[in-house]
Amino acid sequence: MSNAALRALDTIWTNNSFNQEEELQTGIPLWHCGHIPSHDHLDDGKALWTTRSAERSDDYRGNAVYLRHLAQHPPTKLTLRPVRNLRAANFGSASLLDFTVEHCRSNHSTMKHALRDWMIEHGFDAVIGLNREPTEVVVARPHSVLEVAFAEPLNPNVPINH
Repeated sequence: MSNAALRALDTIWTNNSFNQEEELQTGIPLWHCGHIPSHDHLDDGKALWTTRSAERSDDYRGNAVYLRHLAQHPPTKLTLRPVRNLRAANFGSASLLDFTVEHCRSNHSTMKHALRDWMIEHGFDAVIGLNREPTEVVVARPHSVLEVAFAEPLNPNVPINH
C-alpha cells in the first residue's frame, strides 16, 4: 500500500480519536457472519471484520446467506474469542468511505488490505470503531489471535429478524 494511504489512515485515526488505543481482553466474544466455516479457514493474510455487540451479531447474516451461491463455503455465523489480549487502535467511529474513494479507487478489497497494512505497521492486532459503529472490530491476523468458540450454519430458509 502507498505511503500516502497509510498516512491518510494516520490522519483519520488522529482526527477522530486522538490516537486512542484500547485493549481487547482475552476471551471476549466477537461475531462474524460470512463464509468461514472453521478456525482452519481464518486467514492471517486477510483482516477479518467482526462485532463485539451481541445485538449486532446478525447484521451481515442476510448478506452471507444471499451470497451463498458465489462462495466456496456455506454461510456461517462464528462466535470468536481472542486467545490473548489484543492491542487495538480506536478510530472513534470514523467512516472510511472517503478514504476508500480517494486512496483505494473505491475498491473495498483494496481498503481492507490498506487497513491491515496500517495495523501491522503500527503494531496493532485490531482496529475498533469504524464506519460510524463503535462495536465494529477488525482483526489483522485472525488465525493467530482468535479461536472459534462456536460455528453456526446459517439456514437460508430462516427469516432474519431485526
